[in-house]
Amino acid sequence: MKGRPTVAELENALPPSVPMREDPPQPDLPDLQQREVYDVPAVPVCIDGTTDVHVIPNKRFSVSNEPVGANTGLFTRILTADPTRRRAVVMLQSATATDTFSVSSSASGQSIPWPANVAMVLEHCDEVWARSGQAQGAVIGVLIENWAD
Repeated sequence: MKGRPTVAELENALPPSVPMREDPPQPDLPDLQQREVYDVPAVPVCIDGTTDVHVIPNKRFSVSNEPVGANTGLFTRILTADPTRRRAVVMLQSATATDTFSVSSSASGQSIPWPANVAMVLEHCDEVWARSGQAQGAVIGVLIENWAD
């Protein structure tokens, strides 16, 4: 394991265009304010190990019921693309346990069936399309949580 870098190593790490300068023990404020500011190059950092992450609390939420078409019809967009969305919970409430609905990332793309009365938690900001798995249409409940306005 390498210890702290020496002053010589730090001086050699700077590009030649950035001069090293030592401050007097008690510099005057006007002297510091008139000093020329140099562009400092970006230093890539690779985190090895754990790091603290702060989760911003959600600011607001909204609830809606989205009618979707039957399994023979086209998909209906139930979520628009929203970069402020933290998560969305989507669920088809049905009295019949065999009912399903399908979700897709586009109106005509691949879809995945999802059982009724089971919450689907989506943690992305892309748009979502859905359709009923039955011969008749259905209504899907959508709860959206946003971290910003």
